[in-house]
Amino acid sequence: MAKIQLGRGPGGDGLGSDGIKGGLEYGPRVLAGYRLVHSYGYSSMNDGKLIVVGASARAAAMSVRRAGLVPFAVDLFADRDLQAIADVNRLTEYPAGILYALASSPAGPWMYTGGVENFPDLIEECSRIRHCLGAEAGVVRRVRDPDWLAANLPMADLAVGKPTDRDHWLVKPRHGAGGSGILRWNGAELPTDHYLQREIVGKTMTGQYLGRHCLGVTEQLTGLDWLHATPFSYCGSIGPIEIPTDRREWWDRTGEELERAGLIGLYGVDVIDTGADYRIVEVNPRYTAAMEVIELACRRSSVAMLIGRESPAAWWRPVDGMAGKAVWFAGTEFEVRRELPFETDPWVVPAWADVPDVGTRFRPGEPVISIFCVGRGPDECRAVLNNRADWLERSELHW
Repeated sequence: MAKIQLGRGPGGDGLGSDGIKGGLEYGPRVLAGYRLVHSYGYSSMNDGKLIVVGASARAAAMSVRRAGLVPFAVDLFADRDLQAIADVNRLTEYPAGILYALASSPAGPWMYTGGVENFPDLIEECSRIRHCLGAEAGVVRRVRDPDWLAANLPMADLAVGKPTDRDHWLVKPRHGAGGSGILRWNGAELPTDHYLQREIVGKTMTGQYLGRHCLGVTEQLTGLDWLHATPFSYCGSIGPIEIPTDRREWWDRTGEELERAGLIGLYGVDVIDTGADYRIVEVNPRYTAAMEVIELACRRSSVAMLIGRESPAAWWRPVDGMAGKAVWFAGTEFEVRRELPFETDPWVVPAWADVPDVGTRFRPGEPVISIFCVGRGPDECRAVLNNRADWLERSELHW
């Protein structure tokens, strides 16, 4: 498949110096050839093409293929396995190049993945030129605001504010993704666009949603040394984990509350399970990195439900155990010297995904590749993922 290098728009195309038009109001729209279904998606997709936009588009592009559609990707990396399943507009500037890249993409609606939710003005402008299958900009601003969540979502029970004690508080960026930039508070004045959130002890989990429907819950992997992940950073998911029937009500009510707040489409809710109760940490109003884990384990496509090709259904059941995913980060600076095989069948759990080209250079802390597995439970999945990460350490991949 083709890989096209695109940056910000040239002069005279109506784009500003940052590649984004400004000052236009976003609102609902109806395009010829699309019919609204369940307030989530569209049942008619013209030629069946759906544009996926984000820092990494591969996971969502696979879901698009599971839905029987043709993905077109706009992302930063254009990894080998993404190029094998989709045409790709590779961004040279992020996020400034997104609007121009989307305008240069084939006709069709678009959906966004990780990182794009931090730029609601950009979502607003992109949604003026292509229909967005997801949360509109105003809703994104709302649910990404921790103060709004604490004040308006009874299920959140968020402890945010300006404490008098220094212990057990985290400094978090208001426009972060994947746990990047989170630090323990030392009592210093907060940087611009940061806030304080109480550190909660417990198991980190993510509910995967389509509208009000909770599709399933994954256990989140964060800050693991054997993946070279920094503290608090997202580095993988395992699931779907079993949620007792009497505790599912909490997840269902959370989806209902967020739907009342205007949140539609695919999204994730990060939660800490303290053992006694659940505490919402944040809402990610887009296709999450963990969504493909439950898709692979349950052999379903969330995008198929998003566009109305399948009826929305809550609490998917796994077909044969759980699936696991881990992000392996560079521990040292290196250059990829060896090709790894990759999977293009969207229904097969791969050994690896997000496979970089030979010659790609990585600096310490940068994500290199995603590792996958199947297992009978979380412990078995963690063990298999750990073994595969160890193989990567000892292989000639980066020698």
